[in-house]
Amino acid sequence: MSLSGAKIGGDFNCANGTFQNRTEAGEGIALGAGNAEIGHDCVLENAKVSGQVTLMSSKIGGDFNCIDSVFGNRTVNGDGTALNFERAEIDGIVFFRGAQSKVSGQVALAGAKIRGDLDCAGATFENRTAAGDGVALTANNAEIGRDCILQNSKISGLVSLISAKIRDNFNCTDATFDNRTERGERDALNVQRAEIGGAVLLRGPNFKASGQVDLEGARIGNDLDCERATFENSSRDGKANAFTAVHTEFGAAVLFRRIVSIGAVTLAGAKIGRDLDLRGARLLSPYWYAIRAPGLRVGGYFYLGPSLVLGDLELSYLEVVRGLDWTRLRLPPECTHNSASYQARSALSRLNLSHSNLGAELRAERLTSNVMFEIDLGSTRVATLRDRWPAGWGGDQSDPNRVSLNLDGFAYDRIAHLGEQKAQLDLAASATARVKQLPHRFVALARRAPLLLAGAYARRRRVAPHSVAPSSNSSVRVRTTPPRFSVKARLEWLNLQREGEFFPQPYRHLGRVLRAHGHQGAAREVEIKERSLAPAGFFYRHVVRPLFRWGFGFGLSPGNASITLVAFILAGWLGTLSWTPKMRQVAKVEPCP
Repeated sequence: MSLSGAKIGGDFNCANGTFQNRTEAGEGIALGAGNAEIGHDCVLENAKVSGQVTLMSSKIGGDFNCIDSVFGNRTVNGDGTALNFERAEIDGIVFFRGAQSKVSGQVALAGAKIRGDLDCAGATFENRTAAGDGVALTANNAEIGRDCILQNSKISGLVSLISAKIRDNFNCTDATFDNRTERGERDALNVQRAEIGGAVLLRGPNFKASGQVDLEGARIGNDLDCERATFENSSRDGKANAFTAVHTEFGAAVLFRRIVSIGAVTLAGAKIGRDLDLRGARLLSPYWYAIRAPGLRVGGYFYLGPSLVLGDLELSYLEVVRGLDWTRLRLPPECTHNSASYQARSALSRLNLSHSNLGAELRAERLTSNVMFEIDLGSTRVATLRDRWPAGWGGDQSDPNRVSLNLDGFAYDRIAHLGEQKAQLDLAASATARVKQLPHRFVALARRAPLLLAGAYARRRRVAPHSVAPSSNSSVRVRTTPPRFSVKARLEWLNLQREGEFFPQPYRHLGRVLRAHGHQGAAREVEIKERSLAPAGFFYRHVVRPLFRWGFGFGLSPGNASITLVAFILAGWLGTLSWTPKMRQVAKVEPCP
């Protein structure tokens, strides 16, 4: 049937109709209405069409209704077009929805303008080829005035919305996309440079994309929600992208909660307005990167854990506003998904955070690594380091050496468990000053005795100590001092740096942070450790340096220096006592006979 150039003032109703004009090359037109003008709705509901339906450059004043219709014009090479709406203008909604809706061949909506929804919920589109060249649905440069809905749809072949404009949401909840090839080079969903005003929903336990999902250069005004979705694009060499969003801009959060990604997740240069959430994710890319996101910017918090990762994590030049959390990140040597086993390519995995700005905090409270794991924090900065040793760095006390660190240039303003301590005179600077202060300390202890007794009495009566307060006339001064910082764990953390390399900056920076918090003694211990590890010549390293370290603490340990001084004085005094009788015998003068 040919209606090219026709003008219809009312509806064009072909519901329950049957049209046939199919050829092997896919060139037969079953219904042609190119450049037609239809005043109201165009209805092909429950229709059965074998051949091409074309409404190129047509104008429809109402809806285009193809609910539960069947269109067939598929060819072997995937060139056959079942529905052609290129450059069409539709004032209402385009319906391809329904469990009975099925299109075999290409649906072409390139350049079309749809003022309502594009609703393909529950429909089936088939046009896949072995080489991955078949296009199931194309809407390149199309304009959709409301939502684009592919919810619960099943699509075999490429879905392309390159440079499309969608005013509201792009909803693909529980949809299935299949266009994977053995080399992993083809896209299942291509939304490059598209502009989407609302959210992109690639979510649901039944959502699965076999082939690459490509959002390169797209602009999304709201969330990207991929919760519980599955992305798969493995290849022979294991180097394939399952999800790509290079230089993509997200107005709100990116939610990868509980996703399964078999292939790399690439977010290089992307900008995320709020959080990036990977909690519960399973990222399986054993022969390549599990996440490849150099230059990523996150406006909120970056939740890297709890998650399971098989592969490398490339996050260099990362910028995060609120902080990074890798608590309960797991790195196993192998993993099983849907009865398929995935094994790490080597015993070493890598997390690269070099030259990054991690914002408010780095939270590292629990990290489980069953493989050798290298964390690169070189030239990275964070305001607060909130960690737990050794659980936050890949082990416990019995197995703390699975992780190696690069901390050269790593800068932080404070360590979360350090209490602010008022700067005080360092009485440990010299043994003489300590002795001079003993009378004053006894006086201060006598003044504090009533408060100490009151506190002991309150504890005995099971009353909170703060409930007992000195009277207003009392001259007792209450001063709370944080416990002395234990530097042993922090030095063990610094010892995780790469073997055979020594960088003084991590030790010096830790010393500055400890001094800023008033922990002078701990800072001196760190500086002593740095000088004892610094490269030196053989004689100095094995003879002179041990003497300076244990005897004087390189001039930084008044206690060691005092003990050494007393030991030398005692040794000299004992030597003098032992030599005095002999000297007297030698000096004794006997009278001449």
